[in-house]
Amino acid sequence: MSSTSTNLIATPEPDGVFLSEALESSPQLLAKPNRLSARCGLSWMKQAWEIFKMMPDVWMLSILIIGMIFIALAVLAILLASVSPLLGNIANIGFNFIWLFVIAGFAHTANALLNGDEVGIGTLFNGIFSQLKNISILILIHLTLFALAAVITLVLIPQLPVLYPDLPQSLQAIHPQATFFSASVFLILLAMMMWYAPVLIALHDIKPWAAMKMSLYACWRNILPLIVFIVSAFFVFLGIAVIVGTVSAISVMMLSLLGDIGSITGILLILVIHLAFCLIYIPTMLLIYYTSYRDVWTDLPLEQTDI
Repeated sequence: MSSTSTNLIATPEPDGVFLSEALESSPQLLAKPNRLSARCGLSWMKQAWEIFKMMPDVWMLSILIIGMIFIALAVLAILLASVSPLLGNIANIGFNFIWLFVIAGFAHTANALLNGDEVGIGTLFNGIFSQLKNISILILIHLTLFALAAVITLVLIPQLPVLYPDLPQSLQAIHPQATFFSASVFLILLAMMMWYAPVLIALHDIKPWAAMKMSLYACWRNILPLIVFIVSAFFVFLGIAVIVGTVSAISVMMLSLLGDIGSITGILLILVIHLAFCLIYIPTMLLIYYTSYRDVWTDLPLEQTDI
């Protein structure tokens, strides 16, 4: 992002105060996240799709490369597990958090694209590696909180009847439900803490713990649009999956009439259709982290731009 002015002014807004506002058109971070209406959860997907269409080749190639990296790391995790189960478990844990680096890279690339910079595959990986340390710290904090939540929900709560035998029988009987409820609450809070954290780190160099607290606060203020997004994204995925599955099944049935060659062609066609679906759907979903950030955390929501 270019910065052509060093004059920063504080500018009050109805729903937040800017941390700073450079005299330029690039989005500025707000001190307090906007509170959005529920329908904004739908617009995030539309905006992500518009950004995807601006350079679909780069986004799809990015996912293809990242997918190959995922496969290589998965093979490495299997090899490590064959040498030592402990090393295998550590590798699996790290493997499950790679998506945080990808989100940071996608946000960095989308932001550069909308600011008019020249972008490519290198921009994505620059966004990933420029915040390698902070995203790694973010993962460690997440794992620490997850371990703490696991101790509380799986160890302490089930032991309450033993630690406090004088508790009423009715309270002693509900500890399985209490364990499930507590675990659900902890997981939801952790997910909220991680939603905006990679983007805030990537675009504003915010420290991991501060980014997690900011993310939690922003998600709490915008719980309705988040719920709308999650529900609508599920049905969009379901609808596309049904269409892809139906087209694949019909194609295989028709090609199978041609004999063995047709059956092989049908299998290859299914692979191509599903690969195309992944190369379009996955980057669009990853871009939603950025589009929701723009609406919630900046003074220049995407609905005010020309994308």
